[in-house]
Amino acid sequence: MSETPQDAPENTVWYGGEMDWFSISLRIFSDNLEPNQITKLLRYNPTKELKKNDPINNKSKRISEKNVWELTLKANDSSKNINSEILNILNNINKNKRSWKIINNHSRVDLFIGMVMKSKNKGIEIDPILMRLLGKLNITIGFDVYYEEENQLTTAST
Repeated sequence: MSETPQDAPENTVWYGGEMDWFSISLRIFSDNLEPNQITKLLRYNPTKELKKNDPINNKSKRISEKNVWELTLKANDSSKNINSEILNILNNINKNKRSWKIINNHSRVDLFIGMVMKSKNKGIEIDPILMRLLGKLNITIGFDVYYEEENQLTTAST
């Protein structure tokens, strides 16, 4: 992350650099596979799991329409290198072809990345090796980008 130099002239506007904050979630949604079955296939415990018809959270009356298995890396758990953090998540799970065939035949899998930028014109790049691995596992990648200014969080794009 690039920081504004302390000796910068007053009212200097800085652009560019990496995102200030991000969170990454590997999410698996299934009608047929229950979270415990996905855990066995991936040989890794989720940070969140829901069975179909479970309440989504304690505050909402909404229920989960599908079985959900989720492995999330929160911002305070991460470095500022998004590629290494995605690899960190993927390196922890089983990448056996048979397991992923079962998962992909019965589920929708995505890698969700939420990002916040505190100044304009920031971005990320996803490494081609990482994109090949996501493609090999048939994992869709999605981004939500937020722009935070004056203690307000607004959606920049989804």
